[in-house]
Amino acid sequence: MPLLIVLLLTLVPTAAGVAAVRLARRASTGRLIAFAAALTAALVVFGVCFALRVGVWDALWCSACVMISGHAAAVQMGRRGIAVAAVSLVVGVIVMEIGARLLLPSPPRFPPIHSASVRLPAFDFAQLAPTRGNYSFSAFHTVDACGNLHPESHPPFAQERLAGRSPSANGAVLHVGDSMTFGQGVERSETYQAHLEQATGVAQINAAMPATSVDYHLPTASHWLKQLSGAGWNVRLLVVGLYFNDPFEIDTPLDCCPDGRLVAYRGSTAADACPAPAWKPGFGTSMGWFLSASPLPYTLRAGTEFSVAAAHLAGRAAETLQRTFGNRVYDGGIAYAHFLASIRGLSALAKERGIPLALVLQPTRWAFEELGKRGTEAREMNDRIRASLAEMGVTLLDPEERFRTLVADGGVERWFLPNGDIHLNPQGNAELAKWLEPELTALLAKASDGAAAQQSEQQRAPPEAAVGGQPLAK
Repeated sequence: MPLLIVLLLTLVPTAAGVAAVRLARRASTGRLIAFAAALTAALVVFGVCFALRVGVWDALWCSACVMISGHAAAVQMGRRGIAVAAVSLVVGVIVMEIGARLLLPSPPRFPPIHSASVRLPAFDFAQLAPTRGNYSFSAFHTVDACGNLHPESHPPFAQERLAGRSPSANGAVLHVGDSMTFGQGVERSETYQAHLEQATGVAQINAAMPATSVDYHLPTASHWLKQLSGAGWNVRLLVVGLYFNDPFEIDTPLDCCPDGRLVAYRGSTAADACPAPAWKPGFGTSMGWFLSASPLPYTLRAGTEFSVAAAHLAGRAAETLQRTFGNRVYDGGIAYAHFLASIRGLSALAKERGIPLALVLQPTRWAFEELGKRGTEAREMNDRIRASLAEMGVTLLDPEERFRTLVADGGVERWFLPNGDIHLNPQGNAELAKWLEPELTALLAKASDGAAAQQSEQQRAPPEAAVGGQPLAK
C-alpha cells in the first residue's frame, strides 16, 4: 500500500507534466511555450491538491514532479538522457545512504507512515467526534486532544472512554497522562488500567492523551471530574501518569484554548485557563493552518521505514518546520517551574474534590538502555522529578526498580514494544498493573476510611454548625 501511494503521488503528476508540454507543442514548437505549459500544469496540480485537502508538502511534491517531467519533455530529453538522469539519481541516493549509515549517529524514530494520511481532515466543530487519528504528525491529534479535554462539550469523547460503563457502588479511579498512560500501541483491553479494573472491580477511567504534558492533565482532570460527578460517578482516586519528557513538552499551545494556553500560572501553582472550547480562527481552513498541520511528504515518510538517510532528512525537516511554524519557545528553567506548578495545581484540585492524588512515574525505556545522551538525559530528569516530588510531599508511585529487575531478567524487548518504541507492550502493561494494584488498593482503602470518618464526624457535629455560617432551626 505505501508503495502504491508513492507511485500515485509520483507517476500521475509526472504523466501530467509530459502531457501538458506535448499539448503545448501542438500549438507551438517554442521552448518558452513548453516551459509555460509545464509551469501552468504544476500550478493546476497544486490547486487540485489544495481543493482535495492534500497536505501542502505532498502538493509541492506533486507539483515538482510535474515541473521536472515537463522540463524533460520541453528540452526533448531522449531515452538516453532520461536513463543517465535516472542512474545518477539512484547512485546519488545509494551514496547518501551509505554515508548516513557510516558517518551519522542513530536517526530519530518516526511513527508508522500510515499514522498520518495524505489528505488533511475537515472538521465539524458543532458535532465533533473522535478521529482516532495519529498522535504525532497531523491535525487529528489536536481534534482528539480538544475533544478529550472538553467531554462536557463533546459527549462522543466521553462515551468512547467510558465504553458503555455506568456508575457502580465501587466507584471509579480517573487516570490522566500522556501516551504511556493512554496505552499507545496496545488494545484498550491490554492497558494496565484494564488489568487493574479486572483485578480490583473498580472502574478505571482512562482520560489520558498522547503527546501532552501536565499542563494538559490539570484541566483535563478538572473537566472530567465535573463531568463524571454530574453523571453520578463516585471518583475515589485521581491518578496522574508522569513521564520524563513532561518538562520538555509543557506549554505546547492547543488551538481550542484562548491564546493556546491550557493553564494560567499563579505564583508557584497553576489553574485551568481553558474552561470551554475556543477554536483558533482559521483552524482547518486557512493556508497558515495547512502549512502548520501538513505532515512531511509521504514519499519521505515512507523512506524512513528503511532508510537512515531519509530518517535524518525527515528529522531535520520536522525540526525546521517546528521552528518556522510552531509558536512554542522552550526554556528549560521556566519549563520545569511550570511542570511543578501544574503538579501543585493537580494537588489542589484533588484536595478541593476531597480525593487522594497519586502520581505514577512511568517506566522509561531509555533509562534501562545504554543510549548515550538520551539515556543519561532520561535518568537525570527522572531523578530530578523524584527529588522535587519528595520535597513537595505528594504521593509518588515509582515502578522503576521493578522494571529494572524485569529488564535484567528478560531483556527490554520483552516488556516494551519492538523496534525501539518507548511504550509498554501488553506484557509490560500487565506487569505494571500487577505492581500498581496493591498501591492503589491501599490508597482506595485509605480514602474510604477517611470518607467514613468525615461522615461520622459530620453526624456528631452540633446542629448549629450548619450551612453558610447560619444556625439551623431547631
